[in-house]
Amino acid sequence: GDASITDANAIDLGTSTVGNDLVVVATAGGDITNTGGSLTVTGDSSFTVDDGQSISVDDAANEFTGAVAFAASTGQLNNVTVVDTTALELQAGLDVGGALSVTAAGISQAGAIDVTGASSFTATDDAAIDLTNAANDFGGAVSVSTTGATGDASITDANTIDLGTSTVGNDLAVVATTGGDITNTAGSLTVTGDSSFTVDNGQSISVDDAANEFTGAVTFAASAGQLNNVTVVDTTALELQDGLNVGGALDVTAAGISQAAGASGVAVTGSADFTVGDGESIILGNTNNTLAGAVTFTASTGLLGDVTVADTTALELQDDRDVGGSLVVTAAGISQAAGLNGIAVTGTSDFTATGDTAIDLTNSANDFTGSVLLSTTGTTGDASVTDANEIDLGTSTVGNNLVVEAVTAGDITNTGGSLTFANVLFNSDGGVLGLGGADDVTVSPDGKHVYVSAERDNAITVFDRSAGAMGTLQFVEVQKEGVGGVKGLLEASSLQ
Repeated sequence: GDASITDANAIDLGTSTVGNDLVVVATAGGDITNTGGSLTVTGDSSFTVDDGQSISVDDAANEFTGAVAFAASTGQLNNVTVVDTTALELQAGLDVGGALSVTAAGISQAGAIDVTGASSFTATDDAAIDLTNAANDFGGAVSVSTTGATGDASITDANTIDLGTSTVGNDLAVVATTGGDITNTAGSLTVTGDSSFTVDNGQSISVDDAANEFTGAVTFAASAGQLNNVTVVDTTALELQDGLNVGGALDVTAAGISQAAGASGVAVTGSADFTVGDGESIILGNTNNTLAGAVTFTASTGLLGDVTVADTTALELQDDRDVGGSLVVTAAGISQAAGLNGIAVTGTSDFTATGDTAIDLTNSANDFTGSVLLSTTGTTGDASVTDANEIDLGTSTVGNNLVVEAVTAGDITNTGGSLTFANVLFNSDGGVLGLGGADDVTVSPDGKHVYVSAERDNAITVFDRSAGAMGTLQFVEVQKEGVGGVKGLLEASSLQ
């Protein structure tokens, strides 16, 4: 029960039932279409047109039980559209010069396919799409659609692959095998399950459509070596995978950003930019994180919620950053970029400098509304904090020197926790002199010395802050009225 039909021009197929194989040929300058009814073929189906012509067998009730082949007698096919109510395996060597559209109850392939234009794959009945031949070459945007808990979609391209509008009922896996990036310029991605994106060493991944929605875990990987740039946009909260290793820049926009627990953290050689919505939080507290470049935290509107960041390298906080919640920073040295606006934090601010490094947050526009907690270690572990208004110090341990300044009409208080005691010096004890009637204290501009005026002793006493550990003071000298020709210290009181 075979059926073979040839037409010198275009041919339109109507309702047909074939007991075995179907062969349809349009010989010269004509397309094969299927507007007249469904095709039911028990055996194999073969459709052949001339160079540059199209094939469309797209009736919603088509049923191709056997293998299905699409071919150009010479040259290359233009567009190919096929609908199958059963599972469809695309032939090896399928070469489409235009667009490819496939709808079936499961889509797979027997070998590599090559499509110059856009490709659209729709799996019905909770079935999967499995197009993972490493030699596939999709020149245009690739869109996939599946449904249900078994509706996975897996796509591999030998070169760059651009993802178009896609909805995936379960997991999505996209691979660009050799020297190609993964991009997402042609529409949003909606994935109910997990999403994985893999490129070759030194290539980039950008899944940045503003409407992307990744419900499950999202991973970015290099098949060998290291990723270049990674950009991701997610309208839901996004958890960065442990072990993410980006050799270029990382740009993440999501409705809340966190990271998975693990021993590796996140490593970024270039800049790292994290953006969330109003009141949403950024929590990147894994102490194994290495953020080697500039790091920014941004609310697309309004204020950030809580921000937590840990970094094994030195971290410079950006200027003009408003945190509506708490700010927790752990790094091998903490500083801030120069600017007119400083850092504003509504909640508690907690700064920990690791490895005997310093905290330097001295922009006069800073505004820390909640308590400020400081932690450093070692003889180089200075901590310097400036607030445009009043500042309240919380529980703090400073390895070396502590400098706190409230710039304008603000008090310095200590209601938020204890300060670790360093030492106390008494007049006429241990060689210390000139503190009789001590009246005022100031710190030298370089932070290395403390000066104390004493009204009763008519003196100014100098202490060294740089030599002692844990911020202790060491007596250097005393200058007294009338001693050694010193004048002008009679009843010394305030220091400028």
